[in-house]
Amino acid sequence: MSQCILLFPLVWIVSAAPGIKLWNNRVLQFIGRLSFSVYLVHFAAVLLVRHTGVLDLITNPYLVFFCGFILVSATATGIAYLTYKLIEKPGIILGNRLIEKFVG
Repeated sequence: MSQCILLFPLVWIVSAAPGIKLWNNRVLQFIGRLSFSVYLVHFAAVLLVRHTGVLDLITNPYLVFFCGFILVSATATGIAYLTYKLIEKPGIILGNRLIEKFVG
């Protein structure tokens, strides 16, 4: 717990430093665009990763957690990217067209 307490001021100082883009970079912007889709599909990603049984091959519980986190995050992000491109973005475009038609 004490490591977490010490980590917060360090992250705050680094992020406040001029010229350092710790929180504003392409990767986090990409994840931010997909965040709602990731939220919606991450339950399916958990079930998919569990169903594969790949984590059953690992005996160390810390490694199971780490690998599970990485696999679920990658799977959810991949699925979310597809749903964003195929469903969400076309829906936004359609919604904007409808707004222009009825309001504009």
